[in-house]
Amino acid sequence: MYVILGSTGNIGKNVINILTRKSLDYIGITRNESFQDNANYRVFDFIKEPQKLSELLQEAKGVFVLNPPANPKGDFDEQERISIDAIIKGISNTHVSKIIAVSTYGATPYPLCGDLSSLYYLDKQLRKTNIPTVIVRSAYHMNNWLSAIRNKKDSFTLTTLFDTDLKIPMIAPEDLAEICANHLISDNSINQTIFAEAPERYSPLEVLQNLSSFLNTVGKLLVIPENEWPIFYRQLGFSETAIKSFCNMTKITQNQEYKLPEHPYKGKITLATFINKHLNTNAR
Repeated sequence: MYVILGSTGNIGKNVINILTRKSLDYIGITRNESFQDNANYRVFDFIKEPQKLSELLQEAKGVFVLNPPANPKGDFDEQERISIDAIIKGISNTHVSKIIAVSTYGATPYPLCGDLSSLYYLDKQLRKTNIPTVIVRSAYHMNNWLSAIRNKKDSFTLTTLFDTDLKIPMIAPEDLAEICANHLISDNSINQTIFAEAPERYSPLEVLQNLSSFLNTVGKLLVIPENEWPIFYRQLGFSETAIKSFCNMTKITQNQEYKLPEHPYKGKITLATFINKHLNTNAR
């Protein structure tokens, strides 16, 4: 049996789909009460009840870890650490044979850098458990672009905080889930860090062009300049601490202040394929 944290998100759901296709047993952890009557899920808050996670892991072959994002309307970084500490407490002193965890490109030890800080902390804390751990450092998730589309019926605007021609490593959640699931069910229990991205890197302008082609309309790219990032995040309801953290994270990504991997794992799904699949699905 495998335990899946982050089981109802884009990546967790795809990991579960792979396990289901292979007729492998799993337990998904969620706080979503609509799964209460589903025998394959356990509904509880592992932050408040890490002992329940420990109990499940005593019988698990492996665990997939995706730290659920904290609410940026509060102290994002502090809440992320609380969540990670609960995960580590739940995993420690169990008999689980392996951990597969989703991290990120650009993970950094510097504080107040959003996911880049919190997932670096997750990486380090998982290594301290002495349980074989595969950390999959993921490129920018393609599905983030879908939430940036506005007014897609007759025309649309795509909002970005990045330069129009900046080539960004991206990945589809299906590709990310596949590499995680393959390592989860493998007979090998190893310590490894893997970087994962799509077959190509894309700029915001190329995202716009792909969306325009699919929607059969000319879209507009709205670029938020750096001096307006705080205003942008404030309008989304972010706390002042979260605004600082997300601005730092955005700047690191924009300036690519980290070493890009020379030989990352390359997924199969292109940006065009991803857009065609997901916008077709949403249109049904």
